[in-house]
Amino acid sequence: QDLYLANESNFPNHLYRNELVETGAANFSDIDGGDATAALQQSWSASWGDYDNDGDFDLFVANWSGQKNALYRNELIETGDATFSFMADQDPSKNNGWGTGSNWFDWDNDGDVDLLMTNGFHNIPANSRTNWYYRNDNGVLNRNSTHPTAGDAAWSYGSSFGDYDDDGDLDLAIANWQGTGQSNHLYRNEADALGNSWLTVKTVGTTSNGSGIGARIRVRANIGGSDVGQIREITGSDGYCGHQLRAHFGLGDAAIVDSLIVNWPSGQTQVLTNVGVDQLLTITEGVATDVPLDTGGSVPSRLQFAVAPNPFASSAVIRYAIERPSRVALAIYDVAGREVRTLVSGMQSAGAYAHEWDGRDERGRALPSGVYLSRIEVGESIREGRKIVLAR
Repeated sequence: QDLYLANESNFPNHLYRNELVETGAANFSDIDGGDATAALQQSWSASWGDYDNDGDFDLFVANWSGQKNALYRNELIETGDATFSFMADQDPSKNNGWGTGSNWFDWDNDGDVDLLMTNGFHNIPANSRTNWYYRNDNGVLNRNSTHPTAGDAAWSYGSSFGDYDDDGDLDLAIANWQGTGQSNHLYRNEADALGNSWLTVKTVGTTSNGSGIGARIRVRANIGGSDVGQIREITGSDGYCGHQLRAHFGLGDAAIVDSLIVNWPSGQTQVLTNVGVDQLLTITEGVATDVPLDTGGSVPSRLQFAVAPNPFASSAVIRYAIERPSRVALAIYDVAGREVRTLVSGMQSAGAYAHEWDGRDERGRALPSGVYLSRIEVGESIREGRKIVLAR
């Protein structure tokens, strides 16, 4: 995990890159984050969310002292560089207030994350402020004045979301202070009346920490006739407050989740397909791949699935073994869950196999450095994934 540092008093913010994967040591480098590290701001907090569903985390920075807030789009997927572009035409960047906290969550379960920003600390004069909710409509964020939070003025420092009544939508708590007799606010979400599908994932770590903090979860589903990918990360806090340690996905009219990928902090990867909607799904690290399957003798229970070298610069060899003739599919996926290269697709006899991947896509184009997933399916029951790091 990398680190973004929000500074107050009109100092520039900083983006620090974690060099653990590249060097084996958890050192941080202060890097150029484009617009996100160029401005002098009075920033109180920052929060991460993939508002455009392109597979990388975008950034919202809450500023106070009457400064405009800032929405930055992550250009990693499009350019291969982790630089950020200031989105001046989006509502969150047009409004100036006294921003303290923020968080991204899919309030209406339509398949894209919305944004809530809390306002507080307006002490000259000491005025209470209303909080701002921005509804996401296919990547366009518009301030919504009819949201339940819009009419409650207070000195709000932060907000936290979680499904406290387990009805499939995210409820909201806002922490207030300073004003005389000013109470905190709890909002029960009534979005279940919209009839949109949802999926909540609870992670249980074994090799990683018990709550799975740091686990990154990706889902793909057909929403409104389009193939939509979403990403969440289990985090202890974001935008000034802690949240429920679960990943929640709004799924619109989707009837099923086509794929779900969990990247654990330990480096393990688990892949699930054809996951049912409208459920709380608990995923325990390693269980999906370590428990032997009763397959009636048609496919093996152990694949000896391995990738080396990893990281690699020019080519990596993917090895596996099957005990009986089986249909095998081996492919490479990018971080957004999109298939970029098919290595195997068809029947194979029993035996050990090795396939080389040269870091190129299906058309022979060199792919940028980054993290990829090699995924194998054997028969109808066995699926495994391994993370591959391409470092050119």
